[in-house]
Amino acid sequence: MHDYIEGLICFSFPDSFDVIKYDANKSEGNKEVGFYFRQNFKEFACGTKAVDFIALDTSKDGALWLIEVKDCIGSGENTVSEYLQKNIPVKVRDTFAGLLAGALTSTSETERAYMNEALRKRPVRVVAHIELPDLTKVSKIAKGPKSLLKDYTDMAIKYISKSVGRENVFLDNTSISHKEVPWKTHLRNL
Repeated sequence: MHDYIEGLICFSFPDSFDVIKYDANKSEGNKEVGFYFRQNFKEFACGTKAVDFIALDTSKDGALWLIEVKDCIGSGENTVSEYLQKNIPVKVRDTFAGLLAGALTSTSETERAYMNEALRKRPVRVVAHIELPDLTKVSKIAKGPKSLLKDYTDMAIKYISKSVGRENVFLDNTSISHKEVPWKTHLRNL
């Protein structure tokens, strides 16, 4: 297993995964990949966005996973809805554009190879990993994270699936079982 940290969440990926923190300020994971986005593509066209992780399943017939992480524990429902409707689709689009540009023009042979491999992978899966508040602590009629996540799944599929197909969109959270994704997550102890 390979561990990667995003905010307060630790992701443990299987050994068959080649993972990079694509939008990080400094490279983590595959040390030579992600440089192109940070140095060349991030400021293109008045700024682009990107998902947090790009994960290549290197096993036979493995998928490309684009993973966006959002901690909404201190946020209201409108924040989560807006994030699913507006931010994640833009990040997915810009990540694809950055992968293509990097595959064609990066000066690093290792980075070009990684990006070309990512663009060849099928299926492409998008995961919105969203940490949600437990509203049951505030109100007896409010929903817990598991119930909120179920409510947001249809919204995520509606707005994100146009680019990758509805069967390839997943919502994830550290408080639920991980049947749909091949990695584990847990909240870090600080």
